[in-house]
Amino acid sequence: SRSHNTNIFVYKMENAGIIAVSTFDPSRRTLYHIYTEAVSMEFLEHNFENLVRFCILLIELAGIAVIVISMVRGFIGYLKKNEHTRIQLAQGIMLGLEFKIGSEVLRSVIVTNWEELGKLAAIILLRSLLTLLLHWEIQQEEKREKELAALHAQQPVVPEKEN
Repeated sequence: SRSHNTNIFVYKMENAGIIAVSTFDPSRRTLYHIYTEAVSMEFLEHNFENLVRFCILLIELAGIAVIVISMVRGFIGYLKKNEHTRIQLAQGIMLGLEFKIGSEVLRSVIVTNWEELGKLAAIILLRSLLTLLLHWEIQQEEKREKELAALHAQQPVVPEKEN
């Protein structure tokens, strides 16, 4: 906004947190700068919070994309009867959950009260437990696949009988 008081002009840009006061000398046609207020902390906090929220959104989207792509690849692997589908699907879900955990950790930077912090901690704990469960499942599946491969390698090849 702009207000006139004789030859003094006050420029107030609230969104930017800046106030500038100038005076104009009509005889010299010169504008003199008198005072500028620095950027306020509220302005910096607001922009920092917006930046963090934007980063959280990007990380969340990356996690969702990884999970969706893993699900599609897992479905295609299932249709093709690929024996490694379970491991690949679990690894993709685990990676997507790690992105989601990362976004929740970043969200902790802008939490404003204890209730939000408690919910955030519960979400991080749940997602971490899911990641550990998936990691354990991957290890079990890999162990099972190795045992099956070893079992197939030990079986003697029986020649077919000729009639």
